[in-house]
Amino acid sequence: LIRYYECSFWANRGTEVCANNRRVHMEAADQTVLDAVEQTVLTPAAIDYVVDRAVKVIGERRSERPNALADLQAEIRRDERRIANLMKAIAHGDAPQTIVAEIRRLEDELAAKRAQVERFGAEAPSEMDLKRLKRAAYERLGRFKDLVYADVPLARQALRKLLAGHIVCTPEGRMRGETMVGPLFGPIDLAVASPRGFEPLLPP
Repeated sequence: LIRYYECSFWANRGTEVCANNRRVHMEAADQTVLDAVEQTVLTPAAIDYVVDRAVKVIGERRSERPNALADLQAEIRRDERRIANLMKAIAHGDAPQTIVAEIRRLEDELAAKRAQVERFGAEAPSEMDLKRLKRAAYERLGRFKDLVYADVPLARQALRKLLAGHIVCTPEGRMRGETMVGPLFGPIDLAVASPRGFEPLLPP
């Protein structure tokens, strides 16, 4: 089964709405975009930059908020006391009906705060840790397309965050695309052109 990207106006409403019936072979377009992502964005240099930048940001946040861990721990103790008091009210039979929902809300907040405490408590990664992290990321880069097709809905979400707008297929048979960090590729030719105004997000 061969699938194509085509103008939805032409396909659904006919030539009275749009006379452009040109199409792009879906598989060829998808592969073009994924190849460009690998070559332009998911490079070892980009991985190095992201990891190093993340470590720097974590360090900066810790230095800007030296009391953040103590504040979180105080909030946790306060929430625990509130939950204990609400449980006592239930035991005495004088609690409103909304108390169960309030306890669940507080428990969710507690779980999130405890997770933050664990992250704060983690030591800064060593040079060896960073090297292992980067090697693992490089290995995943080699399986990029397999990962994309293994979870297409998640891949769509990731591409939406990466792309600065839609990937445009023009009637002349060319594709254009921009990422949040620069061009994904310059205008490139496709074997079969897409209609004007059709801007698919890839992959399917």
